Amino acid sequence: MGLTFLYIDDDQEDQEFFSMAIEQLGKPATVFFAESGRNALNLLSTGLHAIPDFIFLDLNMPLMNGYQTLEALAQLPALHATNIIIYSDYVLEERETLATIGAKDMIRKFVSVEHLKKYLSLLAT
Repeated sequence: MGLTFLYIDDDQEDQEFFSMAIEQLGKPATVFFAESGRNALNLLSTGLHAIPDFIFLDLNMPLMNGYQTLEALAQLPALHATNIIIYSDYVLEERETLATIGAKDMIRKFVSVEHLKKYLSLLAT
């Protein structure tokens, strides 16, 4: 069956970048995309057939930003075993706050598909 990822980011190019890294991973994996925190919460409550193993979350999104989304995700009992990873350009100064809210890891967006693929490979082991 493989791993299941939920990638929450309003940037279409970043979604495509993430999708390419998943495809190149060479392991069974499914990725779902949500363009906003609200969209992700709706998807998790109605349209997702499996609880994701990993949620990658951008912080800079309109309407419901990454902080608000993280707080909402942390309130869902079904996600307590899910690793929520902040994947954004804005994480260094907020590490402690984000960890307190529920982020398991915080990384800057990678500039190459190869680097993201290496990180995903570590998660898939």
